Amino acid sequence: MARGRPAGADDPIGEVLAAWAAALVLSSAAWLWLPRTWAQLLAPASWAGVALSVALVWHRDPRRFGLVWRRPLRGLLVCGAYALAVLPLFALGWWVWFVWLGGASWQAPPPALWGAAFVRHLLLAGLPEELFFRGYAQQRLADGLGRARRRVLGAPLTPAVVAAAALFALTHLAFTSEPLSAAGAARLLTFLPGLLFGALREQTGEVFAPALLHALCNAVLIGLESGLGSAG
Repeated sequence: MARGRPAGADDPIGEVLAAWAAALVLSSAAWLWLPRTWAQLLAPASWAGVALSVALVWHRDPRRFGLVWRRPLRGLLVCGAYALAVLPLFALGWWVWFVWLGGASWQAPPPALWGAAFVRHLLLAGLPEELFFRGYAQQRLADGLGRARRRVLGAPLTPAVVAAAALFALTHLAFTSEPLSAAGAARLLTFLPGLLFGALREQTGEVFAPALLHALCNAVLIGLESGLGSAG
């Protein structure tokens, strides 16, 4: 139990939902009311800021949120294994859907575009979002939901991993103007990479490997979409 709270007052699930709502409001306000350049910086920072504020207010050790990198080589190797298992299949499925079946043309973008997208999304998506969803939320949800673990296709999943992935998907849904449309349904599919990021957090015990995989997934998608031409 965190210091500063009376006995029996700890409510991990309620705390996470309140923190999620606060971060969602702050992030939405940034996109609505700030110039785009500032919003791109401050909206992601809202997620990290709320997670770190909870740690400060309730005197929690930030290391519980995965802000450690004790074995960086192992983290990189496990992250690479996840990426090799998932991203080629995703890229193939994307190409079949949009190019082969969709009849569009595709030309590989320059390597600099992929690299720039990776760095940008590591700083503005991977690190702040993973600190909140996998570092803070998943850890606290485990305090309330338990830590029973099952392996699915080799990936360790817990109730907290699933719950954090659901919040991650709902967050993406909140940032679409038509949540009941096909675009909204596509946003909900972020539940699946959320499971991967959560399993990676569970396996490595830190948020840096999930942040790297998050940024890599975003960069691959951006690279694929940037090379897409019109249908023939």
